[in-house]
Amino acid sequence: MQPSNMAYDRAITVFSPDGRLFQVEYAREAVKRGTTTAGLKFKDGVVLIVDKQKAKLSLQKPKEKLQ
Repeated sequence: MQPSNMAYDRAITVFSPDGRLFQVEYAREAVKRGTTTAGLKFKDGVVLIVDKQKAKLSLQKPKEKLQ
């Protein structure tokens, strides 16, 4: 069985017992994590432009090559 709060994140208009709208909270978190995006629509297609930050790579120790 699902936990009791799992049923409240299925629709945007259903409040949880403590008055939360989980879909709204999910949307806010997505906006925080998102990047700038623009789209242009043409007669023959579309162009999407995204400003994406490079992820920082962390290499702890060089790994040995296996053959």
